[in-house]
Amino acid sequence: MSFKKEDLGIFITTFSKRFNYVENLINSIRNQSDIDIFININGDYKKNIDEDYKNKILNLCIQHKNVYPRFYNVFRSYGYMCNDFICNGGKIGNIITNDDVLIEPGFIENFLKFLQTINLDKSLVQVNNSFSTYYISRSVARKNKFYDERFLGLGWEDSDFTKRSNRWNVGIELISFNTNLHTNDWPKTWNTLIDQNATTISKYHNFNYKMFYQLNQESFEDYIHPRPNEDFFFDNYDTFWNYKSTDYMDDIDKQNQEINIRKNL
Repeated sequence: MSFKKEDLGIFITTFSKRFNYVENLINSIRNQSDIDIFININGDYKKNIDEDYKNKILNLCIQHKNVYPRFYNVFRSYGYMCNDFICNGGKIGNIITNDDVLIEPGFIENFLKFLQTINLDKSLVQVNNSFSTYYISRSVARKNKFYDERFLGLGWEDSDFTKRSNRWNVGIELISFNTNLHTNDWPKTWNTLIDQNATTISKYHNFNYKMFYQLNQESFEDYIHPRPNEDFFFDNYDTFWNYKSTDYMDDIDKQNQEINIRKNL
């Protein structure tokens, strides 16, 4: 599958305690590529977004071309934010990454070259066998019914996604792009989150662990689609933009004709 650069976006999840992480990551990306960058800034539990932090994020975005922030004023799950990227980012292909990854020069070019060599409509591509950075196409997300938004907070939503694809045999291949140009130290990140008073992280992780095993038994037919309107939206997106006012009148005329025919029967 070939793609144009404008078909792709890099999507970053972050929150208020981690400004230095996201700043370093965006600078690293911009030193390599002008690809569109989208930032989902998660809210804190029952707190408004801090004004100083919000201003720092906005100033960071205007320092670079094509960097787009999205603020949540409540705490939303990682799976919810990934679905938001996929559904509302407007990109066919999505490179989703944590804010704490370290990428070395050459990573983006090498990763994009690798993506050109595989069938992206059937592949979910991890970097170094991790969901810290991975590629997912819109079609793959739709095929597997997106991330389950019943997972709250952080953890297990990615395990659930891949296990569902295997259990339902929907034809998604999990591939790893292995490179020494990308680093994520999850144990260190976890400790940093705890140190920065993100006290809910272990609680949400344990809640999601319980959810994972409860949902593991659901069949494809029983599964609750977390985004019930998205299939209709994507199926009719081009039709909507190409729709003309005369099409509407033609539809009304046809409906009236059918009504008159039924009246005369």
